[in-house]
Amino acid sequence: YYEFTIKTYLPLIFTRGAYNIRLQPGIDYQQIGIWHDAGSGLSQGVDFMHIRTRISRFRRMAPRDFYPPWGQTLSVTMTETMLDKGLYGNLYSVEAGLYFPGLAPQHYFYITGGYQQQHLEKYYIPISRIDFPRGYQSTVSEKYSSVSFNYSFNVAYPDWSAAPFLFIKRLRLNLFYDLGYGVEAREFKAAGTRYFTGYYTSSGTEIVADLHLIRFIFPISAGTRLVYLPGRQKLQAELLFSINTGIF
Repeated sequence: YYEFTIKTYLPLIFTRGAYNIRLQPGIDYQQIGIWHDAGSGLSQGVDFMHIRTRISRFRRMAPRDFYPPWGQTLSVTMTETMLDKGLYGNLYSVEAGLYFPGLAPQHYFYITGGYQQQHLEKYYIPISRIDFPRGYQSTVSEKYSSVSFNYSFNVAYPDWSAAPFLFIKRLRLNLFYDLGYGVEAREFKAAGTRYFTGYYTSSGTEIVADLHLIRFIFPISAGTRLVYLPGRQKLQAELLFSINTGIF
């Protein structure tokens, strides 16, 4: 298996009053080395073209903000299989986000959601662009929609240092509830593959530390997530890790 992607995009940034507006159209070429039956035998490699546009409008953040107090995002993407359209069809998706101030300074309430649909031919396009509820593994589907509610806030600013190895500047907490609905979503079970149509739900909390490690130039966030899956009567813990490069 192999995969490679070539991306090009144009970041356009506008300032109006206390808000920053960003418009970013882009085109990606991607080849995935999956095997498939092309009609004349097995063949490896599928070429995709992703055409995407993202626009965002955020109020400028204060030094202690980790989310914008007010903001909106919208992203639209179309995926075409250039050479194998008769086998894979195409995929469309739209995602949006709304950000609001919370009940106190450095408290944030935000909602994100999205919808995607495949126009199927013989195979699913092996891409899921809209995230499944936390705790579930994302998978391909004919149609999928989701919405996520989050309330995040600062817990403490310990400013704890073990120089030059570690500096912890902030602890924050996020409470969330996720809801998704899939149509013919492919699931892998011990008994084999099945296709499920119905709801996915999860809720829980995330505790995250924002830190710097060994003088690494980009800030790092690490923590843990405790998530409950009511549809499966399951409680599980997950580790979280991300690096903020500042790239849109």
